[in-house]
Amino acid sequence: MQSIRHGLAQGQRLGWQGQAGQCVEVRRGRVEVEEILWVESQLLCVRQRLGPGSCYVLHSSGWVSVQAVSAAELSLPAPLVDCAAWRRLGRWLTGGWRGLCAGWMGAGRGWRAHGR
Repeated sequence: MQSIRHGLAQGQRLGWQGQAGQCVEVRRGRVEVEEILWVESQLLCVRQRLGPGSCYVLHSSGWVSVQAVSAAELSLPAPLVDCAAWRRLGRWLTGGWRGLCAGWMGAGRGWRAHGR
């Protein structure tokens, strides 16, 4: 799996929607990882401080936040994105909007009809 490197200045925060099993690797600097977990109908916030060479594996899927205690560089797994699905959605939305506007204008109810 490919990874993406992120540089963080001291105090800078990075947040994302993580997946269970993803690994946050600290290449340099110090960071604090914060993971939100649901445990027996309770919301828990797990915090872990990591140094250079450390790795943190996410316990569950959900919101994850990393804050740099000192200037740091992280390595995170690259998101798996199905670009074809996004293109299909864009074409569908564009086509639907055009059809809606054409129907509205063709029925004599368009923006011009209101000025009469």
